[in-house]
Amino acid sequence: MSASSTAAEASTASEALAAAAALKQAEALLESRRLAHAVLALNHAEFLGAAPDQCSAGRWLAAMLHGDWSAAWRECDAIRARGGSDPDRFWQGEDFRGKRVVLRCLHGFGDAVQFLSYAPLLCTMASKLIVEVAPAIVHGGPWPATSDGRSTSVGTRAIERFVRPVCFQDCPADLLPLELREENPLGIRRMVDGVQE
Repeated sequence: MSASSTAAEASTASEALAAAAALKQAEALLESRRLAHAVLALNHAEFLGAAPDQCSAGRWLAAMLHGDWSAAWRECDAIRARGGSDPDRFWQGEDFRGKRVVLRCLHGFGDAVQFLSYAPLLCTMASKLIVEVAPAIVHGGPWPATSDGRSTSVGTRAIERFVRPVCFQDCPADLLPLELREENPLGIRRMVDGVQE
């Protein structure tokens, strides 16, 4: 083995270590929610040779946490353009009318509510709609671990907690039952703010 090939291998190994260290630093910044710094660190890690899809995924998360949906979509598009395999991608953008559709709601109750709002439309287009939800994650337990161990606030069993008609505060109008909507589409006689309607 020549001295030049040994030096090249050492340089390549050194670059790989630098890229891995930069990516680790970026992930720590992302974990601590220092989003702007995390994005800069992810860009640097990718420049040093870290996996582009992994860096894009980190930038996607930072954009989503920041509420910058356009930037998140750009990262999705970049990942797709590189053509790497994505175990979470079922739909490739092709027409799904008349086909079986799997609707994945795997990130908790909020995602399930959001994604399931599309279920009626999907049912009219797909031959069969399969809804996949996250397994229930029951946390808490008997007192003093929790004050109410009858249900959970995450996973599929969360519906047991959230469907109890305790409060619909800040609920989007299109998710409210028809009986509770301000425009009263059912014409129900009711009292609102002490006034009979």
